[in-house]
Amino acid sequence: MKLRITVAGQAYDVQVEVLDDPPVAEPVAAAVAGPAGEVVAAPAAAFPWHGLSIGQQGETTAPFPGVVAKVLVQVGDAVDVNDPVVRLDVSDAYAAPPETMLGTVRAPAAGVVQEVLVRNGERVRIGAVLIRVK
Repeated sequence: MKLRITVAGQAYDVQVEVLDDPPVAEPVAAAVAGPAGEVVAAPAAAFPWHGLSIGQQGETTAPFPGVVAKVLVQVGDAVDVNDPVVRLDVSDAYAAPPETMLGTVRAPAAGVVQEVLVRNGERVRIGAVLIRVK
């Protein structure tokens, strides 16, 4: 799938490859926003276009491949919808060296973090379950 992302007025064409054919759950969108054009993922209702989500209710999944730059929550933390939970370094997939592109994955639902399934430095594929919230 080919996408065009515009950051600070500069358009970038990116190629996205979906490696698996996982089940689709509640839609989640990814968009470029925030400082330095960071990629932000949040429930699709927060954006005016549809997005991609993979996972079961209560699961926050990786909407794009990357390396976990920082886990922002721990077991027992309360999160609200759209709270940042994980930062992903998506440079390998979406930026040419030496550029760095970080993506913020946000909670699709409010609740208490039950499990954190990734750690800093871990490489994740699209659809990987990052945290579970109940």
